[in-house]
Amino acid sequence: MRELSQIRDAVVSALAAEGVAALDAYPDQRARRYGCPVAAVAVETAESRTVGFCNYLGEVFDTGAGAPRELYGKQLEAVISMPSGVFKPYAGVSTAVLVFTKTGHGGTDQVWFYDMKADGFSLDDKRTEIAENDIPDIVARFHNREGEQARKRTEQSFLVPKAEIVDNSYDLSINKYKQVEYTPVEYPPTSEILKELRDLEAEISKGLDELEGIV
Repeated sequence: MRELSQIRDAVVSALAAEGVAALDAYPDQRARRYGCPVAAVAVETAESRTVGFCNYLGEVFDTGAGAPRELYGKQLEAVISMPSGVFKPYAGVSTAVLVFTKTGHGGTDQVWFYDMKADGFSLDDKRTEIAENDIPDIVARFHNREGEQARKRTEQSFLVPKAEIVDNSYDLSINKYKQVEYTPVEYPPTSEILKELRDLEAEISKGLDELEGIV
């Protein structure tokens, strides 16, 4: 899809602008030209959550067996959920950045989720600079994930055990795991509201009568 390739190219360009060596996809022969870690950027769609997402956790879905099996070599570190509009004017879809570490032995045990609200630019086609920017906070929290252990699911970032993700058919949507706090709102009794409405109506009628007397 053209939109996906535009998103991929935009991510590669943004990383390069920050001095990070980045490639589209991951051709090994190209990666070897770098003497430093390389960010491999790939954008894909998944028609089936189980088939499409389980390999992100260091597993691959074995269609013959009908179940996932371990695929050693990579560890899913983080899922950074980005709001719709961060890749405008190319595409307005909401996106998530997945952060991997090439371990050679797998090892995903828990995944760090972050709910990004702003990236320092407006989310419309103009993408003008604004004060709100979660990126410095993302970097700081990511490098201090030990301090994330105690965070609740109601906060902007939190950790999710791999077993829970597997139980949810490898769904990597942050909304699947984020908890929303609802603040109870107390309203006065109906009789009290009706009395206030009647008093207001009487006050309006009195005002209208006074106006008619003036006219």
